[in-house]
Amino acid sequence: MNNPLIPVDFTSLFLRPPGDLLYYLIVMAITQAAFFMALGQRLKRSTARPFRQYTLALFGVVITWTLLLVGALFALLTGQPADSILPPMERIAQVVAIVLLGWAFLTADHELWGRAPNMILLVLIGSAALGYIFTGVQWVGAFARSDFNLSGFGVAWTFNAAVISALGILILLAYYRHVADVPLKLIFFALVLFGYVATLVQTAQGNIIGDYAGLIRLTFVGGLLIVPVLIYRAILIQLETEIAHKPAPLIVPAVRAESPDLVTVSAADRESAQLMRALGMMLERATLESIPERIVTSTLTVLRADIGALLRIQSANYADITWGVDKVMNRSITSLSINLEAQPTLVNAIERRTQRPLYPDRNIEELHDLYSRLDI
Repeated sequence: MNNPLIPVDFTSLFLRPPGDLLYYLIVMAITQAAFFMALGQRLKRSTARPFRQYTLALFGVVITWTLLLVGALFALLTGQPADSILPPMERIAQVVAIVLLGWAFLTADHELWGRAPNMILLVLIGSAALGYIFTGVQWVGAFARSDFNLSGFGVAWTFNAAVISALGILILLAYYRHVADVPLKLIFFALVLFGYVATLVQTAQGNIIGDYAGLIRLTFVGGLLIVPVLIYRAILIQLETEIAHKPAPLIVPAVRAESPDLVTVSAADRESAQLMRALGMMLERATLESIPERIVTSTLTVLRADIGALLRIQSANYADITWGVDKVMNRSITSLSINLEAQPTLVNAIERRTQRPLYPDRNIEELHDLYSRLDI
């Protein structure tokens, strides 16, 4: 019977059965849950960079830990000792997970570095794969004589993971203005860094034995718990951005027989309402002489434009500006003519009685002619 006065050693929580099995189940559950969260948003918002980065990184993490479970199954089916396969695989799977998640954390919110992070990621993953091949081959012949924590392989991979975590913290601090949710990402790197550094200290002091490190497992799980929170935060940020850029629906009073109410109108009704608003502004305090001016100013107000002009076609080749307004320069434009031969898009718009845009890459000559004539 356990003595309640003896404190529980949480560092060995995931070392003893059933904690060791629970550790693998927790890691797979967290990574898969985070992966499907990111994948769902990726399918809905294919152009959103954060979900693309998180989906790719978490897919790599899930594949890596699936390979670890395949290694355990292989050891079970072949009758080989699990300690000859799993210790280096687990330590390297942790390193690969930190590298992939760190890549997603640092690149999900910007493209400052171009393709450089992708190349560095490939180099690190390739180095980890080569390192595993070398470590795995050597460890098969050495596992019966040494504990993985005390071997040179265990110390080397623990040190590499600590260095990668420390670099993640330094990069986050250097580029905190361009990265979202920096505090949460710092907590992730700080947790795993603490686990690896403390394990190195225990190894140097001779206070750790065995093939697995309980403190590394505990801090690694704690760091993984932050990943779904980061994805949830990314979803909220994306929704806020979409709402901010989405035009608000026009709400107009609708009079019914029983009582007035508010309804949301369609796009066609919105255009009709804008047209009625423009007509009302044109006719407000209008006189016969001021009608052209009222038409131009009201149209600019409704369309939120800066320059507008009312044309009167005198012949097939020229159109006179009855009244024009340049709100930027605060001046009126009158007594000017436009050569319609130099404005084929304008002629087409007049013939079809529809709006036609002028593009800088397609209608450069027409724009130059208008700018020079209107003194823009």
